[in-house]
Amino acid sequence: MKATLIAVYRGGVFVPEETCDFPENSRVRVAVEGPLPEPERREHSGGRGSSRILPPREPDPEKRREILQRLVEFARSHPFSGDVPTLTRDELHERR
Repeated sequence: MKATLIAVYRGGVFVPEETCDFPENSRVRVAVEGPLPEPERREHSGGRGSSRILPPREPDPEKRREILQRLVEFARSHPFSGDVPTLTRDELHERR
């Protein structure tokens, strides 16, 4: 199988901007074409199941910390209810 992907080099690892159909732990050959110019990075629309990494809208680290804290507090104050019915595998994958 052959695929062309756009990836971000972060922490010593190439992280694809989109999913690929290779099995887990597959060994692959990677050919790198140097850093892409900024416009091409932003305009790449990704493929099926694309997950894009976007820069934060709030540049101030202190405000970002405050936003995260409010989000965590909200999540903790609205826990998932434990009294919901458990769905079977067939119910989860029901085709209509």
